[in-house]
Amino acid sequence: MTRFLLLYLVLAAAAAMAAAAAVAGADPVPVAANAEPIRRDPFARPHAVRAAAQAAAAAAAAPAPAPEPVLQLRAIMFNAQRSLVNINGRILAGGDVLDEAMGNYRIAAIHERSVVLRRDGVQRILSLEPEGRQ
Repeated sequence: MTRFLLLYLVLAAAAAMAAAAAVAGADPVPVAANAEPIRRDPFARPHAVRAAAQAAAAAAAAPAPAPEPVLQLRAIMFNAQRSLVNINGRILAGGDVLDEAMGNYRIAAIHERSVVLRRDGVQRILSLEPEGRQ
């Protein structure tokens, strides 16, 4: 509402000035004839703000690292010849590789109460013991 009122007042003042100039006999000079051309976009953001916005957009577009999968050691069948483990419902033997959904870990060793997993030089140990009792 206030914008329309302000616009109305500006237009009324311009019309009054044009009428006063016509009555005085002087030709009003068009504003565009004396104005310099606009050299830059007045609505453009400064370069630093634009660069920060582009960096933020690039960071948002970059894929976030995948969270470490939750692996639950459910059971171990320990045998001197061939041991098996149940991880997230899958039965696996020593040397098997967990699928991509489970982090592509390789079963490096199976012990009586724990399993050693390796991936890219990183070792992860799963234990049958509850958290804190290991």
